[in-house]
Amino acid sequence: MYYSIRSHIEQVNLTNATAQAGAIDNHFARLHSLAAQFTSRTEIRKRLEAYLDGTLSLAQLQEFSQPRLAEPASHIPDLRAMVRVTPQHEVVAAVGELAEQVRTLDLTAITQKVVSLNDPVIDLIRVTAEIRSPEGVLVGWDMLYFDTQSLAPLLSEFGTYTHSAQLHLINQDSLLSLNYDPSLQQVIRQELSPAFKRALTELDYSKARLSELTAEQDFTLLYVPLTEVGCGLLIQIPQHIFYQAAYQEMYWAYLSIFIMLVMGALISHYAVRPLINKLTRQAAEIERHAIELRLAASVFEQTQQAILITDPQFNIVRANEGAKKILHVDDLSVAKRNLKEFLPPDVCDNNQLLTQDLTQLLNTKGSWQGEICYKKLAGDESAITPTLQNISSVNNTSAQISYLIHIFSDITERKAVHSKVIYMAHHDALTGLPNRNALLNRLAHCVENTEVFAVLFIDLDKFKPVNDNFGHQVGDCLLREVAQRIRSVVRANDIVGRLGGDEFLMIVESATDTLQANVIAEKIIRQITQPFQIEGQSVTVGVSIGIAHYPKDGNSADRIIQAADAAMYKAKQSGGNCFASN
Repeated sequence: MYYSIRSHIEQVNLTNATAQAGAIDNHFARLHSLAAQFTSRTEIRKRLEAYLDGTLSLAQLQEFSQPRLAEPASHIPDLRAMVRVTPQHEVVAAVGELAEQVRTLDLTAITQKVVSLNDPVIDLIRVTAEIRSPEGVLVGWDMLYFDTQSLAPLLSEFGTYTHSAQLHLINQDSLLSLNYDPSLQQVIRQELSPAFKRALTELDYSKARLSELTAEQDFTLLYVPLTEVGCGLLIQIPQHIFYQAAYQEMYWAYLSIFIMLVMGALISHYAVRPLINKLTRQAAEIERHAIELRLAASVFEQTQQAILITDPQFNIVRANEGAKKILHVDDLSVAKRNLKEFLPPDVCDNNQLLTQDLTQLLNTKGSWQGEICYKKLAGDESAITPTLQNISSVNNTSAQISYLIHIFSDITERKAVHSKVIYMAHHDALTGLPNRNALLNRLAHCVENTEVFAVLFIDLDKFKPVNDNFGHQVGDCLLREVAQRIRSVVRANDIVGRLGGDEFLMIVESATDTLQANVIAEKIIRQITQPFQIEGQSVTVGVSIGIAHYPKDGNSADRIIQAADAAMYKAKQSGGNCFASN
C-alpha cells in the first residue's frame, strides 16, 4: 500500500508538472507568433531586399523601417525592445524602451535565450524569427526581447504545494535558471546549486517530452523539458512534503504492527501452555486484520480522489465522498445503481466502457486508463463532468475478476485552461478574429480542396493619423469596430481574419465569378468609409482592397496572398477607398 501511494503521488505530480511545462511552452509559442507577425510585413521586407540588391542605401532602409516597426511594437505590452538586422548583422531598426541597450549586445547569436542587461540589471527573453524572400532566401532576422516578468504567473505556484514548491526555468546549456521570488514578487535569474546541477546532468534531458523524477538530498526534483526551446522546467519540492500523504497513511500501520510484534513476543515468552499460545496468536491475528481493515477504510473515505468499487458488470458496491460529489448522489441514491447510468454516450472515452468488454484487457494488463465524462441523473443532465479515470481489477483465488476499482479526478478546470490556450493560439487578441496562423491554415486547406476561390487583402488608409491624433486606445477601438463591420458582410462559407496591424484578409470560397468578390469588396468599402463614433470622437478612415483569384493569380497560398497584396497597393496608388484586381 505504501509503495502504491508513493507511486500514485509521483505519477500525479509528473502529470501536473507536464501540464505546467505545457503552459510555459504555449507562452513561448505566443512569443514566436508575435515575432513571425513582424517578419510578415510585406512592404518592409521588400525594402530590405532592395538594400541587399544594392538599389537602396542603409540609411534609406533605416529611415523607412524604423517607424513602421515601432508602431506595431508599441501594441505588445511585454515587448521591451525589437531589433531587425541584415544577414551581415547590420542594424536596420531598433525600437522599444531598451532599444539602445539591446543594440549593443552580441547580435550574431540567433538562438532563443535569456539575455541579461547589466545597466540596469534586467533579464529579457530573446525570440528570433527569420525574414525570407518569396523565393525562400534569408534576408535578415527580427530579434524580439520580452520582459521575463510575464512568466511570473507560470513560475509562482505548483499544484497544492503553493509556495512550498520552487519552480525553475532551466537553460540546458548554461544551467542558469529563472524562478519567482515571493519576497520580491518578481522573476529573477540565478545559478543553480551544485547539488541540482549534479542531479540534472544525470538526466537525458536532450530528448523531447522526457519526464524524470529523482531525489537529491532533502528535496524531490521534477524535471520536464520544454519543446524546441532548449529549456526545461525544474520543480523543487521538500521531500517530507512531497511524500507527506504516504507517510501519514502508513504511520499508524507501522506503529500498530510494531506494538503487536512486541506484545506477541512478550506473550510467547511467558506463555507456558500451548492452548494459550494458540489463542493469543489467533487474537493477535484478528486484531491485526481489524486494524488493516480500518486503515484501508480510512484511506478509502478520506482521500481527496474519487474512488468507486463495482462488480465486473459495473454495479456500484461502494463509493467514497469524492465519487459521490462528482456523481451528485448521496448514500441512498448510489446504492444499487449501475455506473453506466451516469455515462452519457459519444463523449470522452465513454463508449469504451458502454460498448466494450474490458475483462480481457484487465486480465492482460491489469488496468485501464482514459477520460470519462459523468452526467447528473437529476436536474441539468446536459452538464457533464470530465474526469481522468483509472480502472484496476481485483481477482479471486481462481484468477477471476471479483471487483473493479475506479479511481478518478475532476479535470474540468484543466480542460477549460486547455481550451482557452487553443482559442488564444488561433484568434487575434484585439479583434477576436482568426489570427494569421488560422488564416494561413484555412488558405492551405482551400488550395488543397477548393477548385476556385477569391482572396481580399484589406488595408486601412489613414490609420496612423488616428493613433497620432487620438492615441493608441482609440486606434485599438477603431480596429475592433472595423473588424465588426467587415464581419457583418461575411457570408456563412467565407472567413475573415486579421493579419496584423491594420491589415485584414478575407477568403471568399465558392467564388464562381469575378463579380462576386467585387460586390463583397464594395460592401466592405461602404461599411468602413462611414464615420466611426469612438469615445465621443468622430473618426474617419479609408480602405484599399486587393483581390486575387485562385488559381488564376496564384497556385499556392503564398502566391495568392502576394497577388492580393500587390493588387491592394494598386488600389492605394489609385487614391484609396477602392478595390483593384490583378
